[in-house]
Amino acid sequence: MTHPEAGARGEKEKVPQAEVGARGEKEPGAAKLLTLGRVRQLLQAYGVRPRKSWGQNFLVEPSAARRIARLAEIRAGQTVLEPGAGLGSLTLALVEAGARVVAVELDPRLARSLRDLTRGLPVEVVEADASREEFSGLLEGPAAVVSTLPYARATAILLNLLRQGNLDPFTLTVQKELGERWSAGPGHPAYGAVSLKVASLATCRVVGRVSRRAFYPVPEVESVVVRLERKREPGEVPLELLWAVAEAAFRGRRKLLARSLAASGLEIGLAREVVARLGPPERLRCEDLDLEGYQALARELARAIGSEKGVLEALGRRVAS
Repeated sequence: MTHPEAGARGEKEKVPQAEVGARGEKEPGAAKLLTLGRVRQLLQAYGVRPRKSWGQNFLVEPSAARRIARLAEIRAGQTVLEPGAGLGSLTLALVEAGARVVAVELDPRLARSLRDLTRGLPVEVVEADASREEFSGLLEGPAAVVSTLPYARATAILLNLLRQGNLDPFTLTVQKELGERWSAGPGHPAYGAVSLKVASLATCRVVGRVSRRAFYPVPEVESVVVRLERKREPGEVPLELLWAVAEAAFRGRRKLLARSLAASGLEIGLAREVVARLGPPERLRCEDLDLEGYQALARELARAIGSEKGVLEALGRRVAS
């Protein structure tokens, strides 16, 4: 591989060694993990500029990477799926903890850097979109999911992976606002449709915090580590229906629940009639219902309209014929 300053002249140079720290010194006890200086060198060597629109912030603090790996409770020989692996800061900490890592990265330049960095280690690099890919064919059996997810794609990646039954548990580092939104319940300011979607598939709780200064570029907010464990018993209400009802309800957060549903396409009289089966329609708002409440709302709507398909169509969803 070539160093970027030499590449223009066609001269071969080694990418600097991983033990070099942010100020060029060797960091005792963290020789294999990435520091700020090393991350900057790798970004330059592979021609990568972090994209703010993608929420790309790379972990540069070895102690933070090790702490995330500890929170994930990795067992020796355990298979770990790491979506959004980036340059490999967390990947190396997971390997150090004894994991076999399937590292997923969408950016081909980062994937190439990751392959070079982890050559000879128990790491398989997969160039794919973790928000769309089905990973069961890549994994020989169950796998944990551990990652520092890019903000812009974190929820899409999480919801895709939660629907794949061979993945559990999840230990994910995300920006604080998003972690609170995932784990929020009724009464919390962050509670919303995303909270319901996550709750329909898993339990979720915040288990740690990570300083924003552990990342490069330094983001504007702190991060949290969340732990999710898949729910073994799926709800009776199909996810497509449940999620559509939740999205419609939270579209008008400050409105009464019946008015929010009416604004999304339901006839106001029908909306009030259905909401009245759950509570006083003149007081009930979207943030008052928990997961079981939304499941009941979806069932009552399907009963009132005559079918689940009818509810989806009334809410403006395209339904396959």
